[in-house]
This record gives sequence, structure tokens and C-alpha cells, in this order.
Amino acid sequence: MRTVLAHPLLSLAVVAALVTGWLLLRPTGAPAPAPQTVATHFQPAGGEPRAVLVTP
Repeated sequence: MRTVLAHPLLSLAVVAALVTGWLLLRPTGAPAPAPQTVATHFQPAGGEPRAVLVTP
């Protein structure tokens, strides 16, 4: 009895996973906005100047 029910339930689980993945990953038509990155420079006391990327 278990082997008879295992195949349909497994198929249903695979189909549900594929549909869920497609719904989550499908393109919405509008491209995602690129994150705004600001490069700043600072010099710590007694150290080399460093470049820092600040992403909000």
C-alpha cells in the first residue's frame, strides 16, 4: 500500500515545488533597481588611506 501511494505523492510534491519555484523566480517585467553605492575615502590615525563602499 505504501509503494502504491508513494509515487503519486512524490509526483505531487515535485510539481508543487516546481510551481512554487516558478512563481518566486519568474520575472516581474520591471528590472530590479541597482543598489546605490557611494565610495568614500578616509584615513585612520597613523594608517594608510582606505576606500570604503557604503551601500544603503
